[in-house]
Amino acid sequence: MSATRSRPRVPPGRPVRVAHLTTTDLTLRYLLLGQLRRLRDDGYEVTGISAPGPYGAELEAEGIRHLPWKNATRSWNLRADLRAFAELWSLLRRERFDLVHTHNPKPGVMGRLAARLAGVPLVVNTVHGLYATPEDRLAKRVPVLALEWLAGRCSDLELYQSEEDLRWARRIRLVPGSRSRLLGNGTDLGRFDPGRVGAERAAWRRRATGSCSPPPARCAARTRGSASWRSARPTWPRRTRSPRPSCSRRPPTCRSPAGATTSTSCWR
Repeated sequence: MSATRSRPRVPPGRPVRVAHLTTTDLTLRYLLLGQLRRLRDDGYEVTGISAPGPYGAELEAEGIRHLPWKNATRSWNLRADLRAFAELWSLLRRERFDLVHTHNPKPGVMGRLAARLAGVPLVVNTVHGLYATPEDRLAKRVPVLALEWLAGRCSDLELYQSEEDLRWARRIRLVPGSRSRLLGNGTDLGRFDPGRVGAERAAWRRRATGSCSPPPARCAARTRGSASWRSARPTWPRRTRSPRPSCSRRPPTCRSPAGATTSTSCWR
């Protein structure tokens, strides 16, 4: 972490106050709850900030305070975003957190700027995925990366889940190497090792999938181009005809947020 900014001076007897900022409470509940619980168990005073939603009560039941960010939205709208920024700056200034940790593209930009202007001593951001990629058109890359560069100057530490994103960000000097780290993401192959599957489970898998390999693939994602499912589509197997029905490959399954299931035709 950068040594150029002062560390928070916490009064004796008071726990360090940490806030995690996201767009929705769903992210706090299902993506970050493990981190929030760990901070709580280690003695930190933990707060989640997001748009109002149905999971705030569950967070409160876990001993994690939830503050609604009433004007937060996913879409970009200058007038609405100015209201959201003013609300967030006022909230952070009032609460006097020792550390603010931001997530997601929009709260990441607005949160880092608002936290620094509100005088928060330490600001951390997790890059779950850059909103622009090297393949995007220049008209998208320039404004997105300009905002990310500006917000990155307001943080003390940038945590990247993607090694590829981190390499690119450092190459184009989007973020200083001294204030960026690889956080990582994905499946722990030491725990989820196919070789550790028991005989009973393996027999169930053979009955469910037939004798062919690899097993059927499923993709669960929002049906939006920005959700990055398009980049995975070329690697999916095509439906093939086979004289043995038990060995015919099944097409990937698309499951919509409402729970409806369709075949690969939903991507066409």
